[in-house]
Amino acid sequence: MPKYWIFDADACTFERCDKQAALDADMPVIVSDGDVHVRIDGESRRWPSGETLTVAGVQFDREAFEDAVSQMHLFMQAAVPVADLEIKALIDDERD
Repeated sequence: MPKYWIFDADACTFERCDKQAALDADMPVIVSDGDVHVRIDGESRRWPSGETLTVAGVQFDREAFEDAVSQMHLFMQAAVPVADLEIKALIDDERD
């Protein structure tokens, strides 16, 4: 399933967004669906490994982007069970 990021001009970073926001965006968008593509000014192109992407004077490295996405994915996988345990503990506390 593709993942989408839209450029946040205020923070000069790419933030996760849903597909509709990416389609409606007039800002640069990154789409990761096994390969990484960028859409800038309505033109979509592949973002090759080793190539930097410059948006609003800020350079982004593809490998650093993929590492950050991977770390976020690992963090989210680890965080969900902890959150579930915290919710279960709260429920158990209310029962006592």
